[in-house]
Amino acid sequence: MEMDIRSLRVSGNLENAKVEIERLGIDIEGVSEIKWTGVDDYWSDGYRDIICSEDDRRIAGVAIILKKEWGRRLKAILPCNEIILMVKLEGEPMETAILQVYMLTSCHAEEEIEEVLGQVKGKENLIIMGDWNAIINEGKEGRTAGNFGLSKRNAKGERIVEFCNEKNMVLAHILFEQH
Repeated sequence: MEMDIRSLRVSGNLENAKVEIERLGIDIEGVSEIKWTGVDDYWSDGYRDIICSEDDRRIAGVAIILKKEWGRRLKAILPCNEIILMVKLEGEPMETAILQVYMLTSCHAEEEIEEVLGQVKGKENLIIMGDWNAIINEGKEGRTAGNFGLSKRNAKGERIVEFCNEKNMVLAHILFEQH
């Protein structure tokens, strides 16, 4: 699951995020727009918090919060910049690479994502989550996109569908109806 909380710098927001993670039964949470500076990896309240932002202006930033079990499986942290963070987790039968992305409303270079994807080995399970500032609806698109988006697809949404088609990926959040 991905969460955009508008700043982890505000007192209590990180704790509130963890309360929601617990309430929803989520093990791994991606967070966008954290407005943090620096790269941190620490344990708090039974969670491993991995925060990444090289954004001195504090307008972007991404984080991944792992429950204890997953935090112990952390194999690598690959901070990229203020909009992309990848972690690799030990797993069976294969390792998992998780990519958290925050695409600002202005167009950010897709080459950055392509470069990061080059670090994923063929036998790793890849999960990409984040805030793409895109609307994807307008009906089923092969096995890539389902019928359950929210409104008319915009240009960024069109590009994400194309990207997923090129990479043989699925937009899981619109494959089923949300309650």
